[in-house]
Amino acid sequence: MKHKKITALALASLLLFISGCGSSKTDSSAAESVGTESTKTESAGKEASSLTVRFLKVGKADAMIMTCGGETLVLDTGESDDGEELTEKLTAAGADRVDYLIITHFDKDHVGGAAELLEHFDVGTVYLPDYEGTSGEYAAFMAALSENDITPVRLNEDVSFSFGDAEVTINPPSSYEITDAAADYDNNFSLITTIAHGDNTLLFMGDAEKAELSDWLENGNVTDCTLLKVPHHGDYNKALPALIEAVSPEYSVICNSEKNPAEEETLALLETAGAVFETKDGDVTAVSDGETLTVSR
Repeated sequence: MKHKKITALALASLLLFISGCGSSKTDSSAAESVGTESTKTESAGKEASSLTVRFLKVGKADAMIMTCGGETLVLDTGESDDGEELTEKLTAAGADRVDYLIITHFDKDHVGGAAELLEHFDVGTVYLPDYEGTSGEYAAFMAALSENDITPVRLNEDVSFSFGDAEVTINPPSSYEITDAAADYDNNFSLITTIAHGDNTLLFMGDAEKAELSDWLENGNVTDCTLLKVPHHGDYNKALPALIEAVSPEYSVICNSEKNPAEEETLALLETAGAVFETKDGDVTAVSDGETLTVSR
């Protein structure tokens, strides 16, 4: 009788083991919901989540939706008319909140949709450059932050944080001093964001122009990148060749439109470095599995 009890226990343990081995299916719904199939990899016995970045076709404006490890990050929000599309695509991606919002600077084509985003989504940490905007879109965004009791983080020094399995680093400009009130100083106040995901590095330059690009390079923030979000919608400036040589992108993405295309000098420069995608041709999606990066339109 005692022998039978031991046998039954062993049989139950064996069945439990077999059942557990058959339940290794992973959930890729977050990546599939933004239209790109995700591949997950094993690292040190733990399952790694994919990083998906979707560059929205919103004209000559920046709006990017990112997901990683069940978290959502929005980098810039396009113009005010783009707020509805941004929120619709977040909903389609299965997002129920935005964990991080980064506004690179306060031009209307970067901050315009932020107020509507706050109207429709619970937003966690908000990162901003440390200066005051002058547009109506900026004022609406500030009012929306206040209404939602959100105190943004105004950056004067580098900050890093985890985003799923990725690591995000934001470099603010070395100075917010306005040296020429007539110039478009906002662009050179852009936050520059680097996202490291395994072997892949993605670099987002905002609208940084010659002064900030040169300063960023001189300050030693440089690393080779897998993907570069080209600064200022593909407008050419004299610091671009040094930037491209320093970061050596395999892929470049330009947020532009048919009406406002990238400059030919910029395209010629980028095409010698790697594949170039432009949002004037449609949304661009980049997916990192930590080892490889796939970019598609």
